[in-house]
Amino acid sequence: MRDRPNNTDDRRNTLPRSCILRGTGVFNRVFSNGKRLPGSIVDTRFLIIEDGTQQVKAGFVAGKKTGNAPYRNKCKRLMREAYRLHRHGLAETLRQSPLTADIHVVFAIRRGVPDFISVENDIKSHLEQLQHAL
Repeated sequence: MRDRPNNTDDRRNTLPRSCILRGTGVFNRVFSNGKRLPGSIVDTRFLIIEDGTQQVKAGFVAGKKTGNAPYRNKCKRLMREAYRLHRHGLAETLRQSPLTADIHVVFAIRRGVPDFISVENDIKSHLEQLQHAL
């Protein structure tokens, strides 16, 4: 087994399970009460929950109309990776703001054949819009 140096940058680029939205009720709440940011490849819905712990949680959705199961899983992997790379700016902005709120974000892929660059650009622009909204 290879020993890894104790580097905080390795831990910073991970996406722990505690930062992932879980449960149908949470997703339904975001879809029914949240605001929508449309994109060319990825649509984003977010909900700001007051009196929270200043935590950002994200969920990734690919509906059945998107394609078969392996294709939907690939789309969700692309969205997770793009979010993992660019999520720190939003969390930092939330920590510096006077709000004590949680943010729940759901990324939904649209139909089409996405590549990583276009998914990443959509998610990055949506995260920047969220930062300006705070």
